[in-house]
Amino acid sequence: MKKNLTLLLCLIGLSAFSQMPSAGLVSYYPFTTNALDQSGNNHDGNVFGASLSSDRYSRPNRAYSFNGINNHITIPYDSALKPNFPFSLSLWFKVNSFSAPSVVLYASDEKPGTYSGFWVGYHSSGAVTAAYGDGLNNNPGNRLTKVSSTIIDTSWHHVVAVFNNLNDIDVYIDCQLDNGTYNGGADTMTSGNYNSAIGRSIGHSTVTSYHDGLIDDIRLYNIALDSSDLNALCTEDPYVSAQEYLSQGIRIYPNPTESVLNIDMGGTDYTNCSLRLTDALGRIIYKNTIESSRPVLSIQELGLKGVYILSIHNPDQSLLKTERILVQ
Repeated sequence: MKKNLTLLLCLIGLSAFSQMPSAGLVSYYPFTTNALDQSGNNHDGNVFGASLSSDRYSRPNRAYSFNGINNHITIPYDSALKPNFPFSLSLWFKVNSFSAPSVVLYASDEKPGTYSGFWVGYHSSGAVTAAYGDGLNNNPGNRLTKVSSTIIDTSWHHVVAVFNNLNDIDVYIDCQLDNGTYNGGADTMTSGNYNSAIGRSIGHSTVTSYHDGLIDDIRLYNIALDSSDLNALCTEDPYVSAQEYLSQGIRIYPNPTESVLNIDMGGTDYTNCSLRLTDALGRIIYKNTIESSRPVLSIQELGLKGVYILSIHNPDQSLLKTERILVQ
């Protein structure tokens, strides 16, 4: 599979894909029909109310929309999601309304009333923020925030925050380094045994707030990204990945289905590949290793009805194919 992928990159010239930074990648959420972690580290997200929507390239079901009231995604605690300095966070977001005083797009920790871990978000003024807390409470002296330029429109924007060290955060907005200013008084960063969150703040302000808009393509690294990494993130190929190209020979049928689902791997090497069936909330209903070129999934035995997402993964857990399944 890896040899085929390397050859494919040379043949079809997917230079942007081949340059995407992978060193130090802890988690990656492309939100392609679900909130599963595509880094291979299994930090899958749990979706609460957020709905799939079109991404910045108008591709359907490739971003999550949040209603600003109660929609959010949580990621179960894992110490790997709480890296020490240096580390980096990259994401795309779109704001529908700047009504909340302070909104978190991604937070490593969720502890009520406490500045804990690190987070990236924005203020009602449109100012983009990157911050960390000392784990004590939510007074200004218990966090340090880098406040950057304001984004006052409702377009998609790209943010990369490179947390180099204490009092040393580089924020790039739409691929441009923003000088920004610091405020707050935290002299250390402390993380706890708490879930991470996307689109919700319950500990980074005096009030709970939710993102009103869209979020996509979140990547967390346990290293400081350099200029070549940043350039790759800014020039990511929006149209096709090598995995999508390779997956064109895979057939999933019948769809809709009532009893069974047939999967024909075609000429794809299925060794150590796996499949997952998830519901509309991103919860895994079924997961197993593929042991033949034509596996059959018994839908009837699972007692399912409705719309589900079937995804096929490479041995490194990267996505090979995904398809929406209607069970009648």
